[in-house]
Amino acid sequence: MNSQRIDRTSGPFTWETYNLYLDAALASGYRFIGFDRMAGNALLPEGPFILLRHDIDYDPSWVFPVSRLEVKKGIQATYFFQTDSKFYRCHSPETRVAIEEVLAQGHWLGLHFDANAIEDDEKILDLVEEAAAELETRFATSIAAVSFHMPTRRPVQHLRLKNNRINTYSPLFFESIEYVSDSNQDWRGKDLLQLVRDGHCRRIQLLIHPIWWRETHTPFHVKIAELAAKLGIPVEDIVTAEQLALLRGDGAMTL
Repeated sequence: MNSQRIDRTSGPFTWETYNLYLDAALASGYRFIGFDRMAGNALLPEGPFILLRHDIDYDPSWVFPVSRLEVKKGIQATYFFQTDSKFYRCHSPETRVAIEEVLAQGHWLGLHFDANAIEDDEKILDLVEEAAAELETRFATSIAAVSFHMPTRRPVQHLRLKNNRINTYSPLFFESIEYVSDSNQDWRGKDLLQLVRDGHCRRIQLLIHPIWWRETHTPFHVKIAELAAKLGIPVEDIVTAEQLALLRGDGAMTL
């Protein structure tokens, strides 16, 4: 991977760097709030805030170092888990422990849902509600928000979820709130450290995938290979066709 490109945008993907981002946000006066503050037609909260969100796509074990770092700073985030992931089971001991720990730390639980293979909107709404209710029952908590997996592959921003649940890809979170994501270890030209230090963006939805963050910086393709080995499946069964083409081309991920 082109480490110079990473350093030029927003730093290496290490826990030390993530710690720096959080400290900078706190020093600039940002509050870390939950998606429940966005429910209904209420006005946006006053003052600078960050909706810190974690989508758990592949491996729940990487939740622990990130959540523990946050709780030491008094920061709360929303952890979005899938109920039907191809890569982990929601009811497995490892996933249960991860969810129970983040809840015990005071974090919030959200639903991560893959709608890409579902054409009918109404079916999506029904399945989302079913999955959210399952998480609520299983872990005795409320699900305020739902994040969709790879939302650029199937339109989801127009979906109005049942029971007043928040769609994190609805227009509000892009028209009135800055969206910053570390997807595939690419900040897409945004410098998170500069954003929070400048304070010009007073409202931020920050998506951090715990699996990309380590003690030392590791290229994307190495992490994917490690994940494939852990799961005992080929790399091709993890990445999308577009990502695979890039990985084969130069060992880098630039989506």
